[in-house]
Amino acid sequence: MKKKIVVVLMLLCSLSFSSFAKEVTNINEIIDNLAGLVKTCNDDTLKSTFNFVKAKIDLGEVKLQANKSLERNILIGVEFVFDSAKKAAPAIEYYPQIIETYQKQPSIVYSVLIYNFRQCYDYFTNETFMTSIDNKLEKILFEMDAHYLEGLFIKEVLKKKNFEISPFEAFLVDSLEKDNLKLFAFYIKAVFLDGLYSFTQNTEKPSLEEIIKAYTELGYLIKKNEVISPQDTIEQKYGKLVYINTFVKYIPQAAFDVTGNKTGKTINHKKFKLKKEYPELYKIWNELNKIFNKNSKILNDYNNKVIEEFKKVYENL
Repeated sequence: MKKKIVVVLMLLCSLSFSSFAKEVTNINEIIDNLAGLVKTCNDDTLKSTFNFVKAKIDLGEVKLQANKSLERNILIGVEFVFDSAKKAAPAIEYYPQIIETYQKQPSIVYSVLIYNFRQCYDYFTNETFMTSIDNKLEKILFEMDAHYLEGLFIKEVLKKKNFEISPFEAFLVDSLEKDNLKLFAFYIKAVFLDGLYSFTQNTEKPSLEEIIKAYTELGYLIKKNEVISPQDTIEQKYGKLVYINTFVKYIPQAAFDVTGNKTGKTINHKKFKLKKEYPELYKIWNELNKIFNKNSKILNDYNNKVIEEFKKVYENL
């Protein structure tokens, strides 16, 4: 664990910025420049995603709008927003000073736009995206899909064209290339990615009972292997809490989803009680939940520390 965090901090300290940007005056010009870069890429998914959303923007079906309430920080200062009732057009919102950021460091503006373009693409093409507002498991999976495309863009476009990328981008693409975003998810999202995917892969098992049994066994395995000791370093505690957090946060939703999928019934989410439906699964979930609640500050503080280190890089952009 200590070795991993050293790698993260080394990335933060070792990379510098340089400007490859042509002078622009508005967000549309940035997207036009981005279109020129995407055009040179050989990846069909990246091209089709970008072109689909750009066409929606050109038609006015997706708005581009400045939002003064967004923090002046590129990591969280651009956001895809939509009305779940579809009474208003979806929008990609951005903090007003994004033009200044682009002039100083275009790569990070390009990258975060690709992330939000993917979110926008899923909004139009995947009906599950709409329900992800109230579904923690689907939401994180859509976010990871967007980060994957973002990382692919950095790898296939920015790096090949010798853009000098930011520490956050470097960490993202390094994780993409080495472990398919596992380390990125571990530090940025505080989730165990393999565990997260197993919650959906288990739906391929032949019976509902077998799936719930697999979930339950995983819970007991986590409890056995991820014991938090007073002798543990903060890094070690964080690592164990990531596994516990992944189970506690997402397994109730996974159980709800698979119950509906396997029974073919429409289930009222408010009436679905894990304790009533699956007592043994609830038992281990409750035990791990108590452990997590007791130690959640450790995970939250450490996760925030990592993210703040990345954010500091952009304070003057």
